[in-house]
Amino acid sequence: MIWSGRGQQAIDNIKNVVTSTSVLRFFDTNIPAIIQTNASSTGLGTVLLQNNQPVSYVSRALTDVETRYAQMEKELIAIVFTVEKFEYYIHRRQNGTLQYASLDFR
Repeated sequence: MIWSGRGQQAIDNIKNVVTSTSVLRFFDTNIPAIIQTNASSTGLGTVLLQNNQPVSYVSRALTDVETRYAQMEKELIAIVFTVEKFEYYIHRRQNGTLQYASLDFR
């Protein structure tokens, strides 16, 4: 695959849209938070939401060793990764939800 300037421009446009103030909202400690996370065969992704609007996105690629883990282990890595990344937002909070894919842990 050849990466062109047009491809890079498309990626840059997507980055601008998902990080703009019309998409991201400021975190409000008075509103319940929902954290959604998921693991694929090659990476982890998570989003912090309030009122169905994103506050923050985080993702990372799995290491070579992690890609060989069972899917259940990847899912646990995703949950631990999420809690570590969003610790500031969830520490000592009484209201909120952590969702893994279509599962809901309360």
